[in-house]
Amino acid sequence: MRLLERDDALGRLREATEQAAGGTGRVVVVGGEAGVGKTTLVRRFASELDDGVRVLWGACDDLTVPQPLGPLLEIAEQTGGLLLPAVQGGDPREVGRTLRAVLAEDVPRVCVLEDCHWADEATLDVLAHVARRLRGLHTVLLVTFRDEGLGADHRLRAVIGSIPPDDLVRVPLRPLSRAAVGELAGADADVDALYAATGGNPFLVTEMLAAGTGGEAGPVPPTVRDAVLARAARLGPAARALLEAVSVIPARAELWLVEELLGPVAEAVEECERSGLLVVEGQTLHYRHELARLAYARSLPSLRSVELNRAILRALEERRQDPARLVHHAEQAHDHRALARHAMTAGRRAARSRSHREAVALFERALRHPQALEPAERAAAYEALSEEAYIDGRSDLALSARQSALALRREQGDLRAVGVNLCRLSRLQWWTGRRREAEETAEQAVELLRRLGPSRELALAYSHQSNLLMLVQRTGEAITVGEKAMELARVLGDTATLLDAQTNVGSARMFHDPDGGRELLRRAGETALACDLEEDVDHIACRAFHNIASIDFDHFRLREARPRIEHALSVARKLEQWWFEADTLILRAIHDLACGRWQAAVTTVEELLGSAELPSVSEAPALRVLAAVELRRGGRQAHSLIEQAWRLARPTEELQWMRPAAALRAEAAWLVGDVRGVREATDAVYPVALEHGHAWDIGELAVWRWRAGLLQAAPPRCAEPHALSIAGDWEGAAAAWERIGAPYERALALCDAPDPQAVLTGLGILDELGASAPARLVRRRLQRLGVRNVPRGPRPATRAHPAGLSRRQAEVLELVAAGMSNAEIAKTLFLTPKTVEHHVSAILRKLRVDSRAAAAEAARSLGLVRPPAASG
Repeated sequence: MRLLERDDALGRLREATEQAAGGTGRVVVVGGEAGVGKTTLVRRFASELDDGVRVLWGACDDLTVPQPLGPLLEIAEQTGGLLLPAVQGGDPREVGRTLRAVLAEDVPRVCVLEDCHWADEATLDVLAHVARRLRGLHTVLLVTFRDEGLGADHRLRAVIGSIPPDDLVRVPLRPLSRAAVGELAGADADVDALYAATGGNPFLVTEMLAAGTGGEAGPVPPTVRDAVLARAARLGPAARALLEAVSVIPARAELWLVEELLGPVAEAVEECERSGLLVVEGQTLHYRHELARLAYARSLPSLRSVELNRAILRALEERRQDPARLVHHAEQAHDHRALARHAMTAGRRAARSRSHREAVALFERALRHPQALEPAERAAAYEALSEEAYIDGRSDLALSARQSALALRREQGDLRAVGVNLCRLSRLQWWTGRRREAEETAEQAVELLRRLGPSRELALAYSHQSNLLMLVQRTGEAITVGEKAMELARVLGDTATLLDAQTNVGSARMFHDPDGGRELLRRAGETALACDLEEDVDHIACRAFHNIASIDFDHFRLREARPRIEHALSVARKLEQWWFEADTLILRAIHDLACGRWQAAVTTVEELLGSAELPSVSEAPALRVLAAVELRRGGRQAHSLIEQAWRLARPTEELQWMRPAAALRAEAAWLVGDVRGVREATDAVYPVALEHGHAWDIGELAVWRWRAGLLQAAPPRCAEPHALSIAGDWEGAAAAWERIGAPYERALALCDAPDPQAVLTGLGILDELGASAPARLVRRRLQRLGVRNVPRGPRPATRAHPAGLSRRQAEVLELVAAGMSNAEIAKTLFLTPKTVEHHVSAILRKLRVDSRAAAAEAARSLGLVRPPAASG
């Protein structure tokens, strides 16, 4: 087949292969509309490779719900060895590690993952794992996908966006030009009509030419269906029957399956292959292009389609084929009982493979006709749907499914299951910001399960209740309830629940007994790491080590906290727990902020906010870091960022989120002399801190109220540095902050002093930090104190990029200046619109402008982007 206007694309593929041969692995993404020639391009490229380059090939199929790890199974069957059992085991982390080990062998390889717009979540997890670990390998990881219709929130966009730019090669394929269409059609064709009808899509062009319509007078068929059916009409009845059968099978159709449907098909297969509609590969056959299959399938009468799908379903059931495939044909056959049965099996398999989005879709299908399931199985389906929706971040669906499960278990009189569902419902209520409801529901769960006697479920309910109490810093109650959970779990031999409860108790103890609580958490984390349990306890290990670091930081043990943050981060990365990795990176950024490493803090959170996978619960502290630096540097976006962080923190009703956001609002009000604003910022949170908070919660809010003249004496249990400031001992407070290693707080303590020399010292620290907003206040105060020749602020430092933009931000700015919308930028750079929005906000902040138009103008005036081309 002739390839026109694809020399540049082939050149990029060859260049990536040459780089990989030298040990610089590359990810190549080939994107374009359906029919633009992605598969044709990749097959041509693969056919030209040297004999020493091994090609591995896996394809995703257009099933109703994707088969977990489907393309990896195809690749594993080609490689053999340890990859096949890893894929069959269903854990994407193990598959990712094993596939990378296969690719690390000293043999040049091209690993093709085709049609990844249909990929399941587990396959995308593996792709993300391997794509970020190709450096040093002799491998090209080649990914194809359709870019039209790929939703803004499609996980593939996030995966591609997370690949280091230096490792990524983009090969966008565009439709053919009119000249190329004319070259394919020949001199006698009506090229204008052909080009107008096809838009230059290579598949549509070749189909219409093959159907004999490209050069004829008269109307040109407007759709591919007409071209495909015109070509099929020339074939005999047996060949057309074969086309019908294969059209309703999204994956490759096995010859045995086709023969069960139609009898001997050798002659029909040969006729269809000669026509160019079907391709035979080994013992399977498929349409040359997916568009042709869909066109033929959609032309079938409804009853014929149902009849074929029922026959295929029976044949596949007899051979015990993959349940995801059975789901597809059961749905197309309108067999509700088979759909429910197979969807439950496939959903459980998807959940085990961590394909949580696919599991949700499958459990929803199982429940589409609820009467097809027995009552107990129906309740189990709602429970499974709730659990998977929770993991997938779909809170409303998780909550409603759990409520349905609870109602069914009550109808059935299964009290133990009612207790379990109450416990799970409480977790969801807390997750969705209904803390008071969560506490009430947790109490109901404990009371019900306690009446039923000792059980693993009761131990879990105690542990969950302990966690809720710990989060609101009711530490005594949290320890009491958590120890009940530990004792019961120990008696029952339930290691997972024991470790979960131990983590809650250790976290609660750290507030008042740092060494004892830390040791309990350390033991829980180490035991979880060493566990070989069927139940996943990786999250317990991550939570234990994260909490050690987090609570140390909350109590301003900054020097001790840093190595513990790094350890928690290494554990999260080792176990590939992204949520904990993100939260720990944010904790590291907050630590950098406290220690005066402001640019490092900003860089970290900007990268995280630029990631489509950042959990929404982590946005408040991340935005708080940006807001603090923007506020102290006098940035224009400070107020907007502060209010965003507060809106996210307030509904939680938890001090760990509310207190720092409220303190930042108070600081912003203080900087402009707004006493009322300080009061409003702290009034709601300060009483909660006094009742339930630790010393640092109390101190951080108290000191802002004191600076605004709203407080005359330090409250009980106030942290020492804050209490010293409020007592007028600015020297003691500054010394305490110096010991802790917090320069900004030390500077503010010095600037509280009546001694001009101390204030000058504080001003010097503020200038070193780049804290221009408080420095302006301090300069005015020095003038009031009678100091002459107050030092002027420092000049801005020169940065690597003239505007201090990251590489990704510079790319986004180029496209903003070109007039692209966020959606267009997202499509161009394989990001989500939300990610682009974060990058644009950062650009506006760094350029100190308020609009996209102003950013574009500033970029041009600074020479950061090319000026627009002259018209005319």
